[in-house]
Amino acid sequence: MVAALRKYLTSADVAKSIKVPKTNLFLWEEKGKIPKARRDAMSGYRIYTEADVEKIRKIINKGLK
Repeated sequence: MVAALRKYLTSADVAKSIKVPKTNLFLWEEKGKIPKARRDAMSGYRIYTEADVEKIRKIINKGLK
């Protein structure tokens, strides 16, 4: 229930959703294969929206893996 109230998803949430290790997200971002994630102003952690996850899914489906 708490997760449903959050506006943003964490790297772990995204990785679980697309079934890859979160280190893959970081590597793909570093190599420019996926858009850079926003950063939380307080913690500096990467944060994603559902729209970001859909973009990543589309990129992966085109053969990123």
